[in-house]
Amino acid sequence: MIYTRGVCVLALVALVSGCGGHSPSKRGSASTAAPVSSDQSTTYALGTARAEHQAILLPTGEVFVVGGVDSQGQVLASTEIVNVEGVRPGPTLSMPRTGHTLTLLPDGNILIAGGISSLDGPPTQSTEIFDPEFGDLNEGPQLADARAYHTTFYVGEALIVAGGQGATAAVADPFGTAPPASASGLLDTLERVDMANRVTEILPVFL
Repeated sequence: MIYTRGVCVLALVALVSGCGGHSPSKRGSASTAAPVSSDQSTTYALGTARAEHQAILLPTGEVFVVGGVDSQGQVLASTEIVNVEGVRPGPTLSMPRTGHTLTLLPDGNILIAGGISSLDGPPTQSTEIFDPEFGDLNEGPQLADARAYHTTFYVGEALIVAGGQGATAAVADPFGTAPPASASGLLDTLERVDMANRVTEILPVFL
């Protein structure tokens, strides 16, 4: 496990594609930054060394770094915001998170969904919404299923949350101390998140 405090800003996009955390499970495809010459790069230090975090490019052109695990194996509730001028602390999450997802919503806000708050703890149903304009966090809709290391994506205008580890699974432990998740703990469910009405709905899965 490699923890990092250093982040590279290569037109900022490189931070998201090259300097984020590693997940023990498969996630959606990552963006790829075009090569940038060394005279365009700047190195900054995150306030907290972290692994297993998530990072996303904001509409403001900044990068939002969320959660993860520190060098002592503690799951983090801290966030940081990176731009071409440096790194500053972001708002504190309502709970520590790793194994969560970040999704850019049509209104420019960020949905922070699911995850675990300790390496031996169960997944959560909770979500939070980050507002980049005001820099604050607000409670989001509860997921229908508690899940971690899942995937979020859009199908048309529908926001879908899929798969991951459920409440009965052994959590994915980046330190290799936990047993592997049992097949019964891996979720095969999909849910649609209605952000307007703050509700979720389990969708039928046809095999």
